[in-house]
Amino acid sequence: MRLISSPARLPQAITYLRPSIHPSYTPTLAVMHLRPNPPITRSHPLPLTGQHHRTTVPQGPQLEVSLAEPSDSAALTEVFLRAFSDDFNLRLFPCTPDVRSWWVEHFRRDIELARSQHPSCAVLKVVGEGGVIAGFAKWQLPFVSASSATNGEEAKVHWPASSDSELCDRFFGDIHAERQKKMGGQPHYYLDMLGTSPDFNGRGIGSALLRWGLERADEAGVDTFLASTPQGRPLYEKYGFGVVREWEVIPGYRQAAMARCVEKQPNDRRR
Repeated sequence: MRLISSPARLPQAITYLRPSIHPSYTPTLAVMHLRPNPPITRSHPLPLTGQHHRTTVPQGPQLEVSLAEPSDSAALTEVFLRAFSDDFNLRLFPCTPDVRSWWVEHFRRDIELARSQHPSCAVLKVVGEGGVIAGFAKWQLPFVSASSATNGEEAKVHWPASSDSELCDRFFGDIHAERQKKMGGQPHYYLDMLGTSPDFNGRGIGSALLRWGLERADEAGVDTFLASTPQGRPLYEKYGFGVVREWEVIPGYRQAAMARCVEKQPNDRRR
């Protein structure tokens, strides 16, 4: 396998997260920004659908977290490609027409799944001034029935032709294995994907999208899982995550599986 000879040039903090085992799943990636942000405002603890429920992002009164729609798929793809443009990510998903088409289709399918009668995930967006999508996230929800649970087997992903398929399989496979090892079959929230547009850095969007899921995990009394680079760890540790295992993906690029146990969170983190 071809490996880069020097460390990839990363955003301030970048996180990769493993997709759920579903026929329409997408690989998981996330960008988080390290600036501390004040708490978000909740109008209701748990609902996933309906325009009445939105989470305000304090730094921009016109910015709010809401459910993405299928028509957002192309815009979400553009945010994704801009958020993940370092050398390592470009090996996984270069800015080519087939990669764009692949992501548009996977966003669309995930959003339709999230907006179904019995959603197993939530695909979120933050819309900025002028209707521009500033950030997005996908949260995998706890199993709602036995039929929703994964059996732990890996589904075969058909990556875009332009992608480094071998690296994709190994990279996402390692994260999936760590998730299975740590969480097993127990219900938990899983931050599958999160990204923010470079045009909206420092607005607290990433932290608000993170807290959206953590609030619900606390309300449900379940743990949370994600994977992060060392740059992202301070933010996640601030919200109660601990490192399960860290490993080197390629020279200069490391990942850490992280979990957050709900019963260990102090009261001020659960409000």
